[in-house]
Amino acid sequence: FFWAPSWRWNLFDLALVIYSVVDEIYHEQLEDMTYLRMIRGFRMVRVFRVIRMTTMFHELRLMVCSIVSSLGAFCWAMVLLMLIMYFFTVVFMHAATHHVKSGNVPSAQLRGLYGSVLDTMYTLLIAIAGGEDWDELVRPLSDINTIYRWIFAGYVFFVLIGVLNVLTSVFVERARETNRLDRDLKVQSELAQQSATIRDLKGIFKEIARQENGDDCDGFSTISWANFHNYLQKEEVQAYLATQQLDCSDARELFNLIDITNSESVTMEDFVMGCLKLKGQAKSADMATLLRETRENRKNFQRLRGLLRNMDENVACLLNELVDRLGSRSPS
Repeated sequence: FFWAPSWRWNLFDLALVIYSVVDEIYHEQLEDMTYLRMIRGFRMVRVFRVIRMTTMFHELRLMVCSIVSSLGAFCWAMVLLMLIMYFFTVVFMHAATHHVKSGNVPSAQLRGLYGSVLDTMYTLLIAIAGGEDWDELVRPLSDINTIYRWIFAGYVFFVLIGVLNVLTSVFVERARETNRLDRDLKVQSELAQQSATIRDLKGIFKEIARQENGDDCDGFSTISWANFHNYLQKEEVQAYLATQQLDCSDARELFNLIDITNSESVTMEDFVMGCLKLKGQAKSADMATLLRETRENRKNFQRLRGLLRNMDENVACLLNELVDRLGSRSPS
């Protein structure tokens, strides 16, 4: 209970149970304690545990984790936007102040939109957020000088096309990192991808088996080399196997690798498991197995070479002894 991987959740459940028991016993005394009643709201935290453990909430958990992991980037994005808006605020405030100091009477729209630093920053914010048509917001500045219309347009295009697109790409990359680094999300994604691959491979096997057995196709059907070769001649099949990182350029070699019983026929289980093992590039485990077998073969070869050398020496000794005996028996 206290040493399991989810011991924090166990302690949280224990605290909720203890609080529920105390609440039932001292219900009237605790009714007046508002801060204790607020603790009941923490029961909703258990919902996050359900979301974490249930596969059907994978997309929801991914979005929640992505939002939480992007809070830091979001804060820095707000700082960047504030700096950009403050820079343009200084430009437009300078234009409005110079216009008033020149003896011109400010219009009500100029005073409302660019009357202070906060008002100007808010105007720039709603201009890029779609709160109001920015052509209406730039009219007071256009009355001062037409160049400020183009400066305002440059600000809008710079933020919308440049800054916001970059920030969006940062958030998307952070979401991808979350999906890649979070263990539960990574496991669920891998399981979903593997299930989809197995389902597609079973569909391919059934299509090949129908060519051989007709509509009578079940889990115990087999496919032969001839039907397998004919099926691989289709371009769409070759394209799909290429997307699954299965090299079908040599159909015979691929079939031999899948046919582990050398019976010239493959069952559905052998076909699916063989394709899964051959999918992708050579894995580190395969390379390690190959190196281990190579070392064992080298040791066996050295052992065999030593035995052969001993046998050669023994045969040479026997021949020498035989020659000596024959020489001693020959007449002088």
